Amino acid sequence: MLDEKGRCGNCRAETERRWAYRAEQRGPGCTWDELRARRAAVLASTDWTQLPDVPAATSARFAGLRQRLRDLTDLPDCAAALHELGAIEADLMSMTQARGD
Repeated sequence: MLDEKGRCGNCRAETERRWAYRAEQRGPGCTWDELRARRAAVLASTDWTQLPDVPAATSARFAGLRQRLRDLTDLPDCAAALHELGAIEADLMSMTQARGD
């Protein structure tokens, strides 16, 4: 189902469902090193949003997402952090689709 901007309304829910399943499947097999590597990749992909020539509104929107990424290691276990990383990646996908990327 597409929303008024032509984006998939079910994409976020489907992405979150897949990530919840993956986190469930990985359980104790999830390692903090793997999680940190994925987190670093997502942070690197959003570095451009904090450059001085980026509009303040864009920087602010992505700043919250980047802080959520940094806070992942505060979660009690790797499976919970992996699930949250999936939600963050879904949010990132929504934000970039809203920009038209």
